[in-house]
Amino acid sequence: MPPEELDSFLTTSHAIAHLADRLNQYLGRLMPPPNDRIDPATQGTLDWLHQLDEKGQTFRYGTVRGGKGQGLVRARPNQQRVDFDADVRRLHDAAWMLYAGCSGVLDAHAENQAEYYAEYDVEMPSAMDY
Repeated sequence: MPPEELDSFLTTSHAIAHLADRLNQYLGRLMPPPNDRIDPATQGTLDWLHQLDEKGQTFRYGTVRGGKGQGLVRARPNQQRVDFDADVRRLHDAAWMLYAGCSGVLDAHAENQAEYYAEYDVEMPSAMDY
């Protein structure tokens, strides 16, 4: 995928579900199961976060535009209580899994590709000698 295409997508969506879906698509193209998807625990946290912030703006703004004629409304109108400590731990675990887990899988994939192409570069000239 050209970097411009990825940059374009990332600047047009802040919705967690869309971003997680795109990551799952990329992992599915690159990796065999079970590494072809975000792990279930992290996916559950991302789904929970998306439910809280479907449009990707709830946590960025205290108020958002309401429907027709409503003007500005509370970004989180139904939120009554926040277990900040538990929520931060849950988000930290998901962020760490995405950072360390997915980047680790992608690093391993990149290393495998580099080794493959290094071997290919060495073997290809000798295969062409006839």
